[in-house]
Amino acid sequence: SSSLHTEEGVVKLYLRGRSVPLYVPDSLVASYNIEAKGEPPTRELQLEWVYGYRGRDCRSNLFILPSGELLYFTAAVCVLYDPVAGTQRHYRGHTDDIKSLAVHPDSVTIASGQVAGNSHDGKALPPHVRIWHSVSLCTLHVIGVGHFDRAVSCLSFSKTDGGSHLCACDESGDHVLSVWQWQREQKVTEVKCSTEPVLAAIFHPTEPNLIITCGKSQLYYWSLEGATGAGATGGTALLTKRQGVFEKYEKPRFVLCVAFAENGDVVTGDSNGNLYVWGKGVGILESGYGWTGVGILEPKEEINIICAFILQIPECFGPVRTIAEGRGSDTLYVGTTKNCVMSGSLQSGLNCLIQGHTDELWGLCCHPSLDLFLTCGHDKQVHLWNSKEHQPVWSTTLEGHSSYITHLDWASDSSSFMTNSGDYEVLYWDPDSAKQIVSAESVRNAEWENASCTLSFHVLGVWPDGADGTDINSVTKSHDRKLLATGDDFGGVRLFSYPCVVP
Repeated sequence: SSSLHTEEGVVKLYLRGRSVPLYVPDSLVASYNIEAKGEPPTRELQLEWVYGYRGRDCRSNLFILPSGELLYFTAAVCVLYDPVAGTQRHYRGHTDDIKSLAVHPDSVTIASGQVAGNSHDGKALPPHVRIWHSVSLCTLHVIGVGHFDRAVSCLSFSKTDGGSHLCACDESGDHVLSVWQWQREQKVTEVKCSTEPVLAAIFHPTEPNLIITCGKSQLYYWSLEGATGAGATGGTALLTKRQGVFEKYEKPRFVLCVAFAENGDVVTGDSNGNLYVWGKGVGILESGYGWTGVGILEPKEEINIICAFILQIPECFGPVRTIAEGRGSDTLYVGTTKNCVMSGSLQSGLNCLIQGHTDELWGLCCHPSLDLFLTCGHDKQVHLWNSKEHQPVWSTTLEGHSSYITHLDWASDSSSFMTNSGDYEVLYWDPDSAKQIVSAESVRNAEWENASCTLSFHVLGVWPDGADGTDINSVTKSHDRKLLATGDDFGGVRLFSYPCVVP
């Protein structure tokens, strides 16, 4: 909510019980009416490019499609990126952040799972799985609404029956593993997998009805009994569990990933840096291999012979999260925990193809005349991007702030700049002296270049009643100074007319 104090020429915006004073420019004091309604703009937004990749807390989320496109996700968008043509396509059916991804054996049908969220009007948006076509980008099925809790963290299509089943694991306290006949949007069965985090759930590529799950202190073999392909109906199948036995080998804290040898044996990688080879259907450990550092391994004909090609990835890009093999026999794409995608080969090494912030992004500012923009975030990184080439120009690390700054904007004449902070302060600064301008009233008539601060009189109208101060994440005005765009907590980008000085 907000109130106008005419005698002071100030609008007070109330967030979490705190009053934020916003000074009305002298030219608007006489005519300003806080009860007026703003007119919506006549133009609409169209998504052009998506920057970044989510590798910090997600796994198995980088694939190569037959079209040569890289498939991955960030935020609520699945990105199909052609690295040769330098183009992107986007699947935008999700209502909140995506956490999991799987490709059907036909290499065209995609499944993606999302977290629970809330709509802009406060309604709950349940986690679910969307199944869609990677050529047309049309949604084919939506499954699991009301069945999953918190988020869908793991997905895998079955292999031996032509991909008629889909397994999913959610992030509930029991990490429920469920199997779906996805073409009928029907759940076949479910079981409580583990109270500890589950990091992967994968159908075996050659053993029918066998699912492997792994995570914290666990490796399980799940047999799907009673499922008969497309004819299976809900409640007719059961999942029975066998635990992987480490025997003489040290049990790791985390089993991080699962792959399969040509003979069907299961290969796991763990938090101790070890690779273990397991019998394909019995969960008995056959061999163990010590491994430290970052490497890419290729099994040879005999399972006890491993050839290792060591590729050292620079620390700034982070450890390996996932690997995808390109169309060329020696081309690799590597997703990292610092939200980068590397490309290259075993022989020539890897280069950064897609770069992103390693933590939450909080600030964005466009250059007034060039195709450049700056971003900053909680990782203390500032990136300068070229919006034509969609690549970073340079990156640097900032030090010195004791608390985080959320937004910054320059005065059009560069005489001052304004900052917002996480505790809802609005401060003004003199760039020549690098000191704070104590009198906010002295800059009340300043024209702000980008309107990129969420707490400013010229953007007062973007705040809905009942806002808690964190709903609006970013704001900027168009170069013709007629439109204002905001990004919010609900995944929405909204347009307003500028200036937006009334709710």
